Amino acid sequence: MAEEAKERTLLQRVLDTLPRNHTVLKDAQEALAEKGTDVTRGALYEVVKGRSKKPELVEAILDAAEATKARTAALEARAEKLAGQ
Repeated sequence: MAEEAKERTLLQRVLDTLPRNHTVLKDAQEALAEKGTDVTRGALYEVVKGRSKKPELVEAILDAAEATKARTAALEARAEKLAGQ
């Protein structure tokens, strides 16, 4: 029996837009630890897979993803500027 391909969750699609070796989950875990919330990487993966919907974890992952996108965009802009000189 062939299994149907599962539709990717919204968070999985967000992470798909990031560079290949991003540190979003690690960054989210560290940000949560700074706020006093200890969470395992596995718990973050559960959120990404859609098995858990804890708002504070979703927010931390989205914040880290936004920061990663901003860093990537800034680096690309710097590289473009240097390439044009």
